[in-house]
Formats: sequence, C-alpha cells, structure tokens
Amino acid sequence: MPVSPVGKLSALVLLLLLTGCKKTSPEKTLVDCKEDLDCYIARARECLPTLVVHRALYPLDWNDTDSEVPMTVLYEVHGWVRGRCHVERTQLHPPWDWPDAGPRPEDASDKMRAEYWRSVPFSTALGVHAPRMQCLYVPAQAAGMMERIRDGYAQIEDMEPCYPGDGRCGTVPRFVVGCAYRECLLGRWTYVCDDKGQLRTCEGTRLSDNTPWEKRCVSWCGEDGREVLDCDFFWPERRRARLLREAEQQRLRATGNTEDAGSPP
Repeated sequence: MPVSPVGKLSALVLLLLLTGCKKTSPEKTLVDCKEDLDCYIARARECLPTLVVHRALYPLDWNDTDSEVPMTVLYEVHGWVRGRCHVERTQLHPPWDWPDAGPRPEDASDKMRAEYWRSVPFSTALGVHAPRMQCLYVPAQAAGMMERIRDGYAQIEDMEPCYPGDGRCGTVPRFVVGCAYRECLLGRWTYVCDDKGQLRTCEGTRLSDNTPWEKRCVSWCGEDGREVLDCDFFWPERRRARLLREAEQQRLRATGNTEDAGSPP
C-alpha cells in the first residue's frame, strides 16, 4: 500500500525525534584556541566557552615585582553566571604537587616551594597563585584581562574577582552578629547583613575564608556591597586600642598635623 506524502513527512519527523537530532549552536560549542590569545580574547568578549594555554613569566606574588617565575596556565571560559563571566584558571606548570617535573631557576624554586605559598596569606597578596581559581568577571573584563596579559601589562585588579578552589565553598566564614550566609557561588559564600533595618548582600572573600583561626577575623557588609573585615571583633582590648588610634588620627587631621596621621598601627 503506497504511503501518502503526509505519512512520509510524519514518519520523518518521528524519526528525527527518536534519534534526538539537534542542531548545536556553534557559539555555544567549546573552542580550543590552543595558544592563540587573540582567538581566546575574541570569544571571551561574548563570554563564549573557550580555552587557551599561556606560557610566560607570572608574578608569584603580584605585590612583589621580583617574584616572577615561568608558568603555564590554562584559562577556560565557562559562560555567564548571574551576569558575570565565569573563567576557570588552572596552573599546569610548575606542578603544584612536588617533586618538580622539570628544571627551574634556583630563585624560582625557592619562591615556589610549598612552604612559601602556604606562608603568604591571601590577605597580603591578592595575586598569590593557587592550583585552580574561579573568576567571576564583569562584562568585558574577561577579555580585557587577557589583553593585558598578552601586552605585558597584567594588573592585580584582574585577580580580585578570583577565588581559589574548584568552586566548592568549604568552611563558612565568620560573620558579625546580624549577618548570615545564603548560598555558595563558585567558591564564595553569599551572605546578608542587617544594618539598622537595611539589608545588604555580600560575597565572601579569600581573606575571611583563609584567615588563620587565631586571628579570628569576622565579616560584615559595607555600604558598597563589599566585604568589610573586623579582626578585633573577639579582642575588646585591641578594638579599644584601634578606636583610640583612629580618634587620634582624626584629631591630627583636623588640626592640620598629618605627619603621623597615616602611620600604620
């Protein structure tokens, strides 16, 4: 019995549905740019899935211009997360777990030893490298960051949105009274604080997440939505001393005598 044209069309549609035929959007396909930074930059502008490998001298500590060591770093754009571009940054070489897989200058070896990076807290060096970091960049910063690396003008500001780890949050930061955590967002805790009836939402930072327990820093939300740390919260005598220092500095500024007003505590 001959099949009508309508029947043939229905059979074709059914066959496509059964085989799960889908047309993949080329923009959403992960593109391996190898070592082509311009390829990566072009796609990173739209936060499209992309990866690139970069070999160069990187500062181990972005606050120390003499701490550059040869590194191989993998950058991978995963896509948009809450209006920001998620970029994962993985250090491929030198390997993070010793022994080393190859030769390295003595000064670099000394700086890269495990004791060094463990002794440098994120509070003093935003750019201290970690084996893997999760970065949430505002639009255009994902591409701008790589442009600056390509042109030799890397900035510490490009490390500020980056958090160490595989995206899991781990220990909940310590908060002042009136603050509570909400959820984990790619390696950082989001939390909310009540300031005289005004609710502010913040994200945890490396400083609060990695501060040694004996320092006992706690977090609260500032007016700009950024984390503010109080490392004297559990130490009344230190808090009183700090308040006295701040009052003295204000008095000196008011009288025009600023010679000692900016001296560190």
